[in-house]
Amino acid sequence: MNRRKLIAGIAAIIFVLTGCRGASKDPLTGKEAIESEGNQQNQGEDVSIELAELCKDIYQQSKKNKTLGSLETVQKMVNRLGERGYAVVDQDNQLNMENQELVEAFCKNVAEKQDAELLLIIVLNNGEFVQFNFNTKEGKVDVSAKSLFWQENELVNLYTDNYQPNTWVFSEYGYLFFDKYYMAGFSGPYDHVAVRVKPLDNIYRELNRKYILPIGYHLNNLFTIDWNENEYKNLNFYDLFDILYQLKFSTYNPYSSDYDGKISQIPKTEFEGIIMENFKIRSQILQEKVKYMDSNSMYEYRPRGLYDCGSDTEIPYPEVIDYENQDDGTIELTVNAVWPKMNLETAFQHKVVIRPLPDGKFQYVSNQVIPSENNVEPTWYVNRLTEEEWKEYYKTIK
Repeated sequence: MNRRKLIAGIAAIIFVLTGCRGASKDPLTGKEAIESEGNQQNQGEDVSIELAELCKDIYQQSKKNKTLGSLETVQKMVNRLGERGYAVVDQDNQLNMENQELVEAFCKNVAEKQDAELLLIIVLNNGEFVQFNFNTKEGKVDVSAKSLFWQENELVNLYTDNYQPNTWVFSEYGYLFFDKYYMAGFSGPYDHVAVRVKPLDNIYRELNRKYILPIGYHLNNLFTIDWNENEYKNLNFYDLFDILYQLKFSTYNPYSSDYDGKISQIPKTEFEGIIMENFKIRSQILQEKVKYMDSNSMYEYRPRGLYDCGSDTEIPYPEVIDYENQDDGTIELTVNAVWPKMNLETAFQHKVVIRPLPDGKFQYVSNQVIPSENNVEPTWYVNRLTEEEWKEYYKTIK
């Protein structure tokens, strides 16, 4: 799910562009709440007051302790609402849904064209909520989505969207996908929603958070191509340097700040230190994969810029669904690439081998994309400019 600025921003944009919104006074604040056109009869029960009563102490304490946004805080809210009987999940599907049987029963009723209703709460990372009310008749689903934000220790509904999903899919691995149709060039906070309904073993989640999720599929090809320690093929170590540097130092690689075509040089010890901490690769091999200047023991570094920045929105995210301890001490993880934009629980599947080290660190050993006619191409990934392309695009830069 999208965050507060996106939800509020999109709501305001749609309001201005279409002029097709009805305004009503919020019962708590007296302010006008935005309501979209659509099926106005599926408003559902307003549970904002009870949600506030149940979660206000968690929200206030997390703000005081500066833990708002942490998975632990979200977990507390999910647990609290689950104990009260709500079907509830977090926005990133990092926690098991509470009371998932309610959602499963509703999806079954949709498939069997039986009348039914469902209330689903999604806890956002910022401690706020989206309330989904679903109603199904004769196999058709109506959705009412309310965006609930904290204001003076109360939850206020600033935006209600009513629509019939363009797509409704309850998948094999237990994902519910639904989306809203928008005209070309438009999007919104509910354009693609994916919630994991069936529980996932916590060990899989822990393995994912430790080994796979920190790198993911954004601006790198670590998990989208086949490679191993004997043949790194087209694995891009510049991209990996950017990501691994940030993971280690909690700040961006200082050499990537120039987007106007300037080339930097990174000391051999610094570049290799970052890469070799995570890969068992010899210096000679690494120097063949990236441009190395032996004269001054530097690696040349060309940052991504306007011409190879790639996409950073609506890309898949990884989910470990199995693992196996190998005889040599490595761990083989089976990973699904979940892509909400395409309503796919498995855009592709890959196996990643990890080598845990005695000091608690680890190395990436290999990645293999499992062949399937259903695999999608990682179109969100853009290769860095080659040296020739760089010179052409930035030929005026000295």
